[in-house]
Order: sequence, then structure tokens, then C-alpha cells
Amino acid sequence: MTPKTRIGIITCAKHPDLVADDRLFIAALEATGRFEWRARVWDDPAVDWKADDVLLFRSCWDYYLKAPKFLRWLAKLEALGARTLNPLPLIRENLDKSYLLKLERAGVATAPTELAEKTADDAPSLANILKERGWHDAVVKPAISAGGYQTWRTSAVLAAQETEQKKFARLLRKKSVLVQPFLPEIQSEGEWSLIFIDGEFSHCVLKKAAPREFRIQEKFGGTVISANPEKTLVDAARHALAAVHYDLLYARADFVVSKGSPMLLELELFEPSLYFGHGPQAVAALIAALEKKCIINENLANS
Repeated sequence: MTPKTRIGIITCAKHPDLVADDRLFIAALEATGRFEWRARVWDDPAVDWKADDVLLFRSCWDYYLKAPKFLRWLAKLEALGARTLNPLPLIRENLDKSYLLKLERAGVATAPTELAEKTADDAPSLANILKERGWHDAVVKPAISAGGYQTWRTSAVLAAQETEQKKFARLLRKKSVLVQPFLPEIQSEGEWSLIFIDGEFSHCVLKKAAPREFRIQEKFGGTVISANPEKTLVDAARHALAAVHYDLLYARADFVVSKGSPMLLELELFEPSLYFGHGPQAVAALIAALEKKCIINENLANS
């Protein structure tokens, strides 16, 4: 009898039993009889990280609150030779949203981004950043963040005020920060999230912000609906993923269509919601891809 592949599903202490969307995937995974799985809280000291054949990153959604600890944990997995999906080097790179600058240099149409490095010295002038970039309205966010955490909207008028600059400087003393132009289409049209499984487009959702809000997360009143993206949007997502140069089990590309052209906001490659409820066919596709990649890993381990 062929032994089952042991898979650790990486989560956080807030979701020890995984989130509802991922439980749709788990139910189908169990039905295959091919895998046995355990939810693994990433910072639980009792976990034996050598006990699983493969680790699948899912709802480790507090990583940005403990970024140094999370990075040390990734290094520990690497030292143990843990097999992860997606790969550890990619996850380490995808933690910091300044990867957008690398994608921009690779020819991907991204949201224009100014990176302000963490500094204990005099912070750069937020007002000057907006002036030099020609941005009247902008969004400020930590380079390592999620869910709209410590993200705010500013303007040329506000940035010139001492209180706004002090707020910017306080954040920079703790972490690197991204400044991006505010894109009004986020409010008027919404944010498109395209989900890919094993390199193939699966499904898409459209996320819309609540009135007078620019953050699209549900905790800020945002809504999520199934959507059918135009070919230009799917092609733009494929182009962005091609610039990554990694074999991906899953990925989510978040876009806004600005002035008629797709513009990448984020490329979520290790802990994105995959919205299985809006694309149930993705569950079977993910399991098939997981089976394929586990077989490849087993062959490599035995070679």
C-alpha cells in the first residue's frame, strides 16, 4: 500500500483550524485518500517541522506583525531542508512589497512605487516625494504589511503639514515604507484578483471598497463578487507571473484598470485568499497540481 503524503498546512494562531475557504480545499484533499494533513501554526514551538513531507503555505496572516521572527522561521525551514509550496526563496522575496520595483524593471506595468527605506535618522520629506512624482493624492503603507495595516491616504496638502510628516517619520523608524499614487479607479471600478493554479488561469473576483473608503478588505466594508476579466487583464497577469521565474503551485495577481490599462497592485505568492467559493473548479486543479509536485519531490528525494 502506497503511504500517504504528509502535508502540513501553514496557518497562524488566530486560525488554528484554517479558514472557511481553505476548508473547502481540505475536504476535497481528504477525499482523495492520497494525503494526510495537519494544520501547522507557524510560530508554535511544539511543531516538528521535519514531520511533514511538504509544507503548504496558506493562512499565516500575522507574519507582517512579527516579520523578523517569521524570517528566522523561514531560515530554520531552509536549514532543515523542508519542502515548501511555493518555494522558500520566493516566499522570502514576496514578503516585502518592494518586489514591485523589481517587476517594474522587468517590464511589468505596476502601480508606480516610491520606496522609503527604514531610517532612525531624518526621514525623507513626504511632501517632496509627492511633489517630485507629481502626485496630488497618494497612499502610504509599510513595505511588509497585509490587510490594509498601517495604510493611509494622503495628499500634497496634507503631506506639507508637520503632523503628517511626523506620522510618516514615526513609521519609517520602525520599517520601510511604500508611497504610491492614489488610483481613483480603486473606488470607482474596484480591484481585480486573478487566481492561477499551476500556471493556468482559474478564476477571478472583483473587490470593491465601501463608499468613501479606498481599502477593499472586507473588514473595512469591502465586498467580493465573481467576475470575468477581459483577455487583456489575463494576459497582463500572465506577463507578471512570467517575470517571477519560479514554478508556482498557486498565485494571485491583483490589478486595477487605470485609464483603460491593467496596472499590477500586488502579486500574492504565498498566503493569498484563493476564493475557492468563487471558483470551485480550482479545488480539483490545486489537488491535481499538488499531487504532481509531490510526486516530483518524492522522485528527487529518492534519486
